[in-house]
Amino acid sequence: MTCIYSNLVQIIGRQRFHILTQLVCADDR
Repeated sequence: MTCIYSNLVQIIGRQRFHILTQLVCADDR
């Protein structure tokens, strides 16, 4: 589910949050 959130952040265009969500996404696997 966090991966979907990272997708939303990517659309917004906030790289800082994208990095955070990417880490969480990898941890959510």
